[in-house]
Amino acid sequence: MKTKHELHAITKAVATNAAPYELSQKRRNSLAQRIMSRIGGPAPKGTETLRREEGQWVHVMDRVTMKVLRQDSKGNNHTVLYRLQAGAVFPSHFHDQEEECYVIEGDIRIGGHVLVAGDWHLAKPGFDHPTIESRHGALLLVRSQID
Repeated sequence: MKTKHELHAITKAVATNAAPYELSQKRRNSLAQRIMSRIGGPAPKGTETLRREEGQWVHVMDRVTMKVLRQDSKGNNHTVLYRLQAGAVFPSHFHDQEEECYVIEGDIRIGGHVLVAGDWHLAKPGFDHPTIESRHGALLLVRSQID
């Protein structure tokens, strides 16, 4: 059994003396395909995937950006991420449909009701939704009607 010191010396010698090996284009393509097949191929049939680097964050109002994950024009609803900076304020609004909100990060206050990371909230249709504020900033997953 080699000691840690001996293994380190061997590793250093190999790293210092080994010449880089140039792969052919064919071999590079084959290697890239093998890597991609292990980290994920296309989404299974009947499903959709939006990767975190895909989609676009859009300015909605002061201190608030939104990224649409899914839009259902027929049902007039969408699933979105809202990023609220500290001090962001959503004005009061009315709901014709249920609105689901999951707090991923941070905190929000809906009227006098405080929600923090891990909390889920449902606003039922037919009611005015009080002002929403975030004291420290938040990331929200929201499913709601399209305004």
